[in-house]
Amino acid sequence: MESAMRMKEKTIAFLQPYAKELLLHQMVVIPFSIKSIHCFEQTAQQFEQLLLSESRRYIRSWELKLRDDDEADDGIIVRKDKKHDPKTFFHFRPGLTEELTRRNVNFARYHSFLEHASGDYYTCNEHMLALAAALDREAPGFYFHEKLLASEIPRRGVYRILWYPSIGKKLGAILAQEHTDKSCITYHLWDRTAGLRYGEDKVQYLAEPGTVLVFWGKKAPILTNGLAQPLLHDVVNCVQAENARMASIFFGHTAP
Repeated sequence: MESAMRMKEKTIAFLQPYAKELLLHQMVVIPFSIKSIHCFEQTAQQFEQLLLSESRRYIRSWELKLRDDDEADDGIIVRKDKKHDPKTFFHFRPGLTEELTRRNVNFARYHSFLEHASGDYYTCNEHMLALAAALDREAPGFYFHEKLLASEIPRRGVYRILWYPSIGKKLGAILAQEHTDKSCITYHLWDRTAGLRYGEDKVQYLAEPGTVLVFWGKKAPILTNGLAQPLLHDVVNCVQAENARMASIFFGHTAP
């Protein structure tokens, strides 16, 4: 049986060509466990069930801040103000379940949902750190692994599930305005329907089974002295779906 160290080394070696492509092209499509992607979908469905089953007051009780800064929206956040695109999203990072308990939020019927979100978080975080080690081999001196690993201490990484109220919107309607992410690195893990577009030419991203899209966020140029550039992207309503559009994402952060 292979040792954990040997398996880790094989994973890093496998990811090296993808790390090279990410450095050259702002983004890369990477093979990913189909089982894990199915888990992302299941967790998203559990989140949607919570949104559709519970009162607005109960949903608001899940809105938390685990860290004292502007980026640290945790739990469930409903955005309907003029400054943001209308959406509801769930942010998981370690410590969320404990904070819900501390605030006396009754989440007994959603314990499975939180366990699945936790598992998804660690799956993504482990993969990101392996990719960071591969990036170090392709671009030594930037310390991707060290800086992303150090960010685990204040728990900057975030697992996000997005729910866009796309029902009733016209085809082509903008669900998320053009932007770059606040992260250092972003994993676009799963979406219910197509809609993500990237680059100046607004290329439609069509996910292939067993793959995820990885791209740079705003912190990458700071980390790499401008070598890595963030990917511009937006989201449009491109199908007449019976259900709202959903997506699962993981954000890897370094220190501000």
